[in-house]
Amino acid sequence: MRRRTLHPACFCDFHRSIHLRSGSHSCLCRDSLGELHTDLVVVCSCDELLAGVITKTDLVRQMSQCQGSGSATAASTVMTRTVILCHPSDLLHDVWSIMKERGLKNIPVVGQDSRPIGVLNARDALEVLLEEAEYEEQLLRDYVMCVGYH
Repeated sequence: MRRRTLHPACFCDFHRSIHLRSGSHSCLCRDSLGELHTDLVVVCSCDELLAGVITKTDLVRQMSQCQGSGSATAASTVMTRTVILCHPSDLLHDVWSIMKERGLKNIPVVGQDSRPIGVLNARDALEVLLEEAEYEEQLLRDYVMCVGYH
C-alpha cells in the first residue's frame, strides 16, 4: 500500500490561494473570497510568514460587530491567529484525518520556513485518496485472479 506525502504542485490549489498582508483592509479579503469562490484567505506578516487566516465565518463575525466602519478594519483584527496547517512532507491521509476531525474544507500548506505555499482543499484531497483506493483495489483484484503472476 502506498501513502502519498503532500506535494504542493499536485494538491495545492494556487488559483484559489489568496495571500494578504496583515495590515490590509478586510474589504480586500471579502472581495477576494467572493471573486475566487474560496473559503480561506492566508494572511502573511511583513516578512511573508504565515500570520493567520480569514474565513467567511470570520468576516460574518466582524460584520455583525461593526458599527458602520467595518470595511476599514485591518485583516490582522479579523483573522484567526491559531491556524491548523500542514507541510508538504505530511502524509495526505493524516492531513485528511485532521481536516475531517476539525470539519475543515481548506488547510494552508506552509514550507519549513513557515511561508505559505498554497491551500489544500478537502475535495482535492479526497480525489487523490479515492484514486489510491481504486489503485489498491485493482492490485488486489489482479492478485486474486492471478493476473500478471506466472
